[in-house]
Amino acid sequence: WCSQIDSLCEMLGINHVFLNLLTLNIKEIERKLFEYTENLWLERLTTFPKLRTYIKFKNKYTLENYVLSPTLSKQERSAFAQFRCGNLPIRMETGCFRNEQLHERVCIFCENNCIEDGEHFPVKCPLYTILRKKYFHMIGSEHFDNNQYLFITLVNDYPIQTPKFINSAFNLRKEMLYK
Repeated sequence: WCSQIDSLCEMLGINHVFLNLLTLNIKEIERKLFEYTENLWLERLTTFPKLRTYIKFKNKYTLENYVLSPTLSKQERSAFAQFRCGNLPIRMETGCFRNEQLHERVCIFCENNCIEDGEHFPVKCPLYTILRKKYFHMIGSEHFDNNQYLFITLVNDYPIQTPKFINSAFNLRKEMLYK
């Protein structure tokens, strides 16, 4: 285990502590481990194309409020986590399994000929207009047409309404697909 501690100290840039048999400050080690892990996480984010939506609104290595929210059901948290991580089966994601080119992954629920991606699905698709009004009535419908940062605002500033909306919209999407 000594060699593992030595490797860990070297990785964290505090090898002098191990070599000189100095006392380890646990809080300092926690801080250094967190910094190391956060930097590794940030580095790796950009190497996964599937996380193209995720990196638009996630820039801190922290637990999100919705994860522990008692007001959200397991299904709502799950749908939102899938959406955030690019695993919610909308055309952007399912198209890659069908070998569709990016431009072929258009939304089949509207006539706008838009790619059904993480922004079109919650913000622009007319199929979900009623749901958007229900969950985001405080924002005002004019912002859904004009605000290019609305998607990020919804995800970051509405931690209860957005998961509820994503879950309801995805359920409506499934209902429309399989009726």
